Amino acid sequence: MGVAIVDLDELNQLGFVDFTHGNKEAIYQALFDELNEQGGILGRRLDPVYETILPIANTAGEEACLRLTEDHEVFVVLGIWIGESVLCVTDDHETNYIGHQTSQSMMDRSVAVLASPDINPERRLEALLSVLGQTGRLDDETVGILTQTTMEDSVRSEAVPRLEGLGASVGTVGVITSADDAVAAGAELATFVERWQSEGVTTVLFLGATAQDQVPETVDAMGDITKISDDPEVARQLAASSGRADAYAGMITMNGLNSTTREQFDEPLLQECFDIVVDQLPELDEVVPPSEVVDGDPDWYTGIRDACTNLAVLVAGATAAGPELTNDTFRTGIESVGSVAIPGKVFSSLGPGKYDAEDGFRLYEFDPSVGEDGAFVPQSDIVDVTQG
Repeated sequence: MGVAIVDLDELNQLGFVDFTHGNKEAIYQALFDELNEQGGILGRRLDPVYETILPIANTAGEEACLRLTEDHEVFVVLGIWIGESVLCVTDDHETNYIGHQTSQSMMDRSVAVLASPDINPERRLEALLSVLGQTGRLDDETVGILTQTTMEDSVRSEAVPRLEGLGASVGTVGVITSADDAVAAGAELATFVERWQSEGVTTVLFLGATAQDQVPETVDAMGDITKISDDPEVARQLAASSGRADAYAGMITMNGLNSTTREQFDEPLLQECFDIVVDQLPELDEVVPPSEVVDGDPDWYTGIRDACTNLAVLVAGATAAGPELTNDTFRTGIESVGSVAIPGKVFSSLGPGKYDAEDGFRLYEFDPSVGEDGAFVPQSDIVDVTQG
């Protein structure tokens, strides 16, 4: 098997990122050693080959792909692969991949299995609407939508009917087509605001980064409205960089267990992962949540979490595949898993056509007074978005 590792240490030294995630090869090896000591997966030992990728080089992903699939002929690759070059692995070379930063589009174009412990971007909107519906936040609301051109088709064909099915009245769907021209984007927004006001819109869904960039102007024009975001990280970054955190105050979004506090950190399966790695790495005394990492120190928490969640999907799929492990049996295994326990997550599942596992989410609300740049604070219990 192969493990793809983004070279965060080099990216950090070059100034592209201001964080690292510890020694990823050592993390994976500690987890593999523990699993092999327990007999592997149905008696099959894990024999890893590691490839480090520096994503600023145009050919880095393809070169790593060729080494893993042709030189080493691995059965599956785990890790984080930046961009669509992962299709070199799963499509061109028909090799299975489990990792982060995937999309449904990539999964649909893959010959071999491309799976993730996370939720794909394409399913986030569906999941957000499920949580809003299960918590009753859209009951009797009149909802306007602001989005961007790349999302317009899915918003009109999927989001609008779903909102209406939840009992909400849907007003104008505004599409910002001039993202690179602030004046033109502002003129477009003004037209949408005028329509929303005439329609009695009380809630606006900001879908996509281009739309979320228009939150301050929308609030200035409409006053006290309910604001909903499909991406908490984008909203948090914009609140910090815009100098208008007040405009984002109260914005509602969706996420899983809280990773900015100790909630996700204390999840029992994730704690087991931490214990395994700490026991095997003498240079690592303890793991702390990201909020407690000292500036300049590695964020081992994220490195271990990412590796453990990938491994959980592999173990589930390979176990369900049975004693004869081939691409066909692995796909059948993944599709037969159903509910699966993944460290740091509450509800997860794999099934026919569903290779992105995470299903457990709750509502969060942005509070600009928390921390230096504000934070999203939990507002509801976690629900299974496949159930509503």
